[in-house]
Amino acid sequence: MKKKINVTIPSISCKHCVQTIEQELKQLETVKIRINLKKKTAKIEFDDSKLSTTDILAAIEHSGYTAKEV
Repeated sequence: MKKKINVTIPSISCKHCVQTIEQELKQLETVKIRINLKKKTAKIEFDDSKLSTTDILAAIEHSGYTAKEV
């Protein structure tokens, strides 16, 4: 089943940050992401039968950024 979450990523500051996070999340199956650099937020859609919110947040943190679901 598809799940949508919104997260804040306060430490992103440039397009390189966005690309780094997108590359990390693309390695996970069934993830779609839209990052708003100006608002420092992301809308993420994923298959919750394969991934959890914790998996998504961990992937963002693995790429070097902190994230919190809002």
